[in-house]
Amino acid sequence: MACEWSKAMGEEGLCEEVIEAILKMGFKRKASFAHAFVDSNRFEDWLTRFKLKLVSFKDLDDAEWLTSPTCGDLRAFWKKSSGEELPAPASAKHLPLLGSLSLPAKFGAAGREALLKVFENNYPGAALTPETTPCLPYLQTIQSQCQQKSWAWVAWRRILSEAALWDVQSRKAGTKKRDLTEVLAEAAGLCGEEWDLDMGGSPHRIFQILCTRAHAYALCGGGHLQNWLTYTHKFISHYSRKYGAGWRAPNPTEAEDADREVLTEVFKQVLRDGVFPDTALDCVVREDFFRHYLGPRPRLVQKALPGLEEDFVVKKPKRRLPQPLTDGKKQRDNQGKGKLTGEPKQRAQSQCFAFKKTGKCAIGADCKFQHAE
Repeated sequence: MACEWSKAMGEEGLCEEVIEAILKMGFKRKASFAHAFVDSNRFEDWLTRFKLKLVSFKDLDDAEWLTSPTCGDLRAFWKKSSGEELPAPASAKHLPLLGSLSLPAKFGAAGREALLKVFENNYPGAALTPETTPCLPYLQTIQSQCQQKSWAWVAWRRILSEAALWDVQSRKAGTKKRDLTEVLAEAAGLCGEEWDLDMGGSPHRIFQILCTRAHAYALCGGGHLQNWLTYTHKFISHYSRKYGAGWRAPNPTEAEDADREVLTEVFKQVLRDGVFPDTALDCVVREDFFRHYLGPRPRLVQKALPGLEEDFVVKKPKRRLPQPLTDGKKQRDNQGKGKLTGEPKQRAQSQCFAFKKTGKCAIGADCKFQHAE
């Protein structure tokens, strides 16, 4: 049987080195090779790893290898063995939402509407609002990442929804005049926009931003929507957690840094290990990567000031006594500080109203006011 299997591969144009590598990997018959890959995405990932088994192609770049005649022969042989021209995905979890849509990186409003229509068919329970629907420029960025498989983290200020884009452009229109070229470029989605306002520390605002990103990746086939939303809810639960005295939750800047670290780890797994984005997202959520980056921070205590003890307990301030009156003038000493000179004056004592009015005082000699004659 092995001889017939090797002969069948040779008849399809596969070279001896490729045939030997396939046999060493354990594919002893046609059925095992045909059903080892559930869809074309799995087969493309296998091709990238299979290059390392071939000495003649080990030094080629991935782009050159995937477009080589050897890869073309392997694809044709696998499709013929499986009996399907375009194998369907095994489950809806790995369903690329683009489907048969081959949109360019810089598609327009019509292309986005086509993606939204496919999104509604695949996720009938997901509600897209203007606050969570990705705008055209940001959607083009994610579309380019998914098509070229060049995954990269995008700053929160560049994750714009439809409502956020309207807000940014309306404020721009009110501050300066724009020419026709700039208006047409914005309408075609050729201008990159970003938030120019303070993001604030509201968990609801950050939740809307991350939901917009989740919808963008689900629209462009960069993972299942449920996995991105699970990532989002896990992130917000860590960010909005309350802590006791002496500890605080991370601020928005620290939260954005944490999101960059965790999502960079997701993309590293996709690029380095050849896994799907869904698998990488499940991994970081299951292992709870957020606790390493979104943990509590100690509250900063101000430096001890005069009047504070070492254990930062406030001392009772001393009562300031009134300065004695003098008949001299203020002079400056050698250090330049003010100094009172002269003899102190006696403070004028108030007169007793009862004695002044009637000539008698009920308190008598113990009265603290002056009994003037």
